[in-house]
Amino acid sequence: MYLTGGIHYSQVKVMFDDIISIEGLRDYIKVNLKSSKKPLIVRTSLKAIEGGLPQNKFIRIHKSWLVATSEITAVRKNSIFIKEMELPVGETFRETVDKLIRKQL
Repeated sequence: MYLTGGIHYSQVKVMFDDIISIEGLRDYIKVNLKSSKKPLIVRTSLKAIEGGLPQNKFIRIHKSWLVATSEITAVRKNSIFIKEMELPVGETFRETVDKLIRKQL
């Protein structure tokens, strides 16, 4: 997948397996990558990027968050953990998260 962002609005090739999480920030998204400490900031919406991601590798957990299912380390009723980072699970997405967890057990 190619994303336009970062320094001087360059097109950057991003591998799906490199993505940890994506945070929606109104007209932008912040893509957290395994290969970089600095997130990639891209001018697009979370909804637009969600359609281009493989559904078997990513899950929407909140109106502002998409996460790579392979990166989830723990789950609570209202949150998901990616290592020590705790992310909220929105009420609308709780059933989808529960199904994913049951499927993986």
